[in-house]
Amino acid sequence: MSERAAVIRSPSSGSMTAEPQRAACTLVCFPYAGGGAAAFKGWQELMADSIAVLPVRLPGRESRINEPPHIDAAVIADALLENVRPPFAFYGHSMGARLAFEVVRELASRRAPLPERLYVGAAGAPHRPEPLGRLAELTDQHLLDELLRLGGFAEQLVASVDLRDLLLPIIRSDIRWVERYEFRPDGPLDVPIVAFAGAADADVGASEMVHWAQHTTAGFRLETLPGGHFFLDSQRGGLASLIRADLTAAGTADTTARERTLAPDEVMVQLADLDRLPGAGQAWGELSPRDALRAARFKADDDRRRYIGQSVLVRRLLRRHGVELGVGEIPTGVNGKPEIDDAGGIRFNASRAGRFVLIGVTSHIEIGVDVEQVVPMSDFGAFCDGALDPAEIREVLTLPEDDRLVAALKIWTAKESTLKATGDGLSVEPARFRFERGPGPFGEQWSPRTQPGLERLNQWRVTHLLLDDAVAAVAVPLDRWRLRFEVPKADAAPGRRL
Repeated sequence: MSERAAVIRSPSSGSMTAEPQRAACTLVCFPYAGGGAAAFKGWQELMADSIAVLPVRLPGRESRINEPPHIDAAVIADALLENVRPPFAFYGHSMGARLAFEVVRELASRRAPLPERLYVGAAGAPHRPEPLGRLAELTDQHLLDELLRLGGFAEQLVASVDLRDLLLPIIRSDIRWVERYEFRPDGPLDVPIVAFAGAADADVGASEMVHWAQHTTAGFRLETLPGGHFFLDSQRGGLASLIRADLTAAGTADTTARERTLAPDEVMVQLADLDRLPGAGQAWGELSPRDALRAARFKADDDRRRYIGQSVLVRRLLRRHGVELGVGEIPTGVNGKPEIDDAGGIRFNASRAGRFVLIGVTSHIEIGVDVEQVVPMSDFGAFCDGALDPAEIREVLTLPEDDRLVAALKIWTAKESTLKATGDGLSVEPARFRFERGPGPFGEQWSPRTQPGLERLNQWRVTHLLLDDAVAAVAVPLDRWRLRFEVPKADAAPGRRL
């Protein structure tokens, strides 16, 4: 059997209920370090008959055990072009996510058909350091200890010396591929990316995986599942269900379908670059009369377009969650805080800075959000004097100069998101409270510590999402929660729905 033919093969167990030749779509699956086709055992039964599951069989394991372990994206692309017809999609877990990304790039460089979706799980974005690479130089015992910490199939290695002797060299070879990986800047892909993070994954959590958003112009979405790094195993059914639903929806023209219901511990966050959404910025027909009047008062075209875009995106996102406003006004309460009388318990908050708009949506949970664009300030000192207290200013000024702006914006967005969550707005001076920083679901979580009379603020927890050009903060009264995050697809058509 040729190397190319061995790379892409249907499972030999006979469990396939959908053959690639007959299926409406083929889901090509890329395993984690040391893994093989068995990592996706049972997936076919979890998919619709219209979706064929096709694992990538890397050399050095399973039916290719006699071959030296070697990873080559070009060879995999060759095999795909010979054996898989469009439409198809990719799912890669951990190391497999980065490998799948490189295969998409290889296909794009050949002007070959591209996947309908790139699904990535438990993996840092290609331009970011991948924690897996640091394991390359560990001793066998320390490597095994780290694998046990991550979970997955490591317990099988402990139980069987023969299996450990067989698989550790393969795992080490795969990890070295990750360690040697060098990202080549080459522009974003015209392929939607859907990312999955484990809520308990301490190495590659949701806040790290949002960085995949910069690698696509076709829309990005992230889901956070219960479990750790190997939620591929512990949440197999839930993960397969999300992919099945998304692939099925991708084949329809319905772009207004209602969003799946938010769980009590989920927070939906949308970050949009309004300059990439000129269609939304011209959708006058979706505004309320009051918003249309406000939009007409803007003298600068960019300011008007961004205001319209923000208003339209809020309404579209609420509609996806079952809140039908039409062109009616969004009700507001004290200090202008939005309050929707909705049986589904939908709560939301929005913030805009420059070209960015941030929208947070929850079910029955109050929320505050704030976003700031990372751009040089003409008078950084004046900003700090107005936004920070003296101790915070001293803290910021001890940092290297290149880090000061983001650090100051993190403090400011934390305060703004908290005051928007409570409805206090401008009635409370930001200098009257500070933050303690401790562990949270995505890394560092900030907790307010206030002066007397403001103790009500102490229940809130602030989490930051740091992207290349923006600092975003989300405030909710929960110690632990799961993030759903998205960046809309660029839209050049006036009035087109996202």
